[in-house]
Amino acid sequence: MNFVRTLTLRQLQIFAVAARHLSYARAAEELHLTPPAVSMQLKQLEDNVGLPLFERMGRGVALTGAGELLLHHALRVLGEIKDAEANRCAYVCTTSPAECIQQCELLNSRGATYDCNRACRDN
Repeated sequence: MNFVRTLTLRQLQIFAVAARHLSYARAAEELHLTPPAVSMQLKQLEDNVGLPLFERMGRGVALTGAGELLLHHALRVLGEIKDAEANRCAYVCTTSPAECIQQCELLNSRGATYDCNRACRDN
């Protein structure tokens, strides 16, 4: 099975945060999820990839070689998505100031972190 067809962007996001913290609990806290929800998503990602991504060590985790490689690609994918959102914000900000603020705030409600007043003023 081609794992790219079955993994989700949310799984990549959860994976990247868990890898940064080397802790499912801290990842859950940052993402406003429960630790079991993080664990379930990462288990599904590991099942899709077909390789362990984390080595469990007591209360923490460490990345495996496969995890380090996937993290590199996950960060690139997530970065490209963030860039696409920024480009969308820049495009929207060529419209009226009121529409710019509205669209910018919508992007922020979906996890972006734009300074809407600045973005809409600068564009």
